[in-house]
Amino acid sequence: MVRVMEPDGAPRVTVLGPTRVDGATPTAAQRRIIAALAVRRRVGADSDQLVDAVWGDRPVRTARSSLQNQIARLRATHGVDLVAQAGGRYHLGVECDAARFERLVGRADDGRLDGRHGADAHRDLGRALALWQGTPFLDLDLDLDPQLDVERARLAGLRTRAVERWSTTEITHGDPLAAARVLAAATAEDPLHERLVELLTVALHLGGSRVTALAALEEHVHRVRRDLGVEPSARVLRLGELVRDGVQVDPATLERIGGPVASDEVASPRHRCSRRSSRRSTGGRWIGPSQPG
Repeated sequence: MVRVMEPDGAPRVTVLGPTRVDGATPTAAQRRIIAALAVRRRVGADSDQLVDAVWGDRPVRTARSSLQNQIARLRATHGVDLVAQAGGRYHLGVECDAARFERLVGRADDGRLDGRHGADAHRDLGRALALWQGTPFLDLDLDLDPQLDVERARLAGLRTRAVERWSTTEITHGDPLAAARVLAAATAEDPLHERLVELLTVALHLGGSRVTALAALEEHVHRVRRDLGVEPSARVLRLGELVRDGVQVDPATLERIGGPVASDEVASPRHRCSRRSSRRSTGGRWIGPSQPG
């Protein structure tokens, strides 16, 4: 997991993992209220939406008064600014971690478009990824509020793209094995995501863990054939050949492979291993799974 200190301080409300307020675990009803407001943070939620989020299609007879009591308790415990009310709608009065994640990713995207130095965008992406503590709304029943499931999928897509961008830069200009640790966690959650597996393979190989790189790629090839019933892409197969032969590929070269690769398209000569030593260490075959290292 990326670990970067966030200068704005820790978000008071977290939903990228278990639902927490100021580090504490509210009641189940309060967590559902907080999650419903986090999902609807741009427009807020009215009482009917919050009742549905807490009790689903089977609200208790006293649902509205119970809702008001739960909101009052949240305010009493965590401050009146936690849940704001305006125009008949409720809003989160503080920035949650999901909102900060989007803000930082958006700032990184803006930096790329306006030519801002890449180090700033890379730092923003690292801070954004560091906010994740697990699957969004991990401790909630998504059936009660379908919007949670939609938001979980949307945030996961944003996170995947952020991991791709952060890891590409970290592999090229930073620590390949640091990128590998982040990519290993991402591929564990989405093992069929081809781009993430390719970057993991490249990161491990550039970091000196060629056998583990081959293992990660082999696992992906096996899953694609078993779960999807198709052959892996030409690029995946070609990457496996290059790694097996000791040729280290960087992320920029990764975009161009799929067929024969010219000698000037791979990493510098210092990143080559001899074919003989390569095949001796791997047995000239795919190696089974192991942990990155």
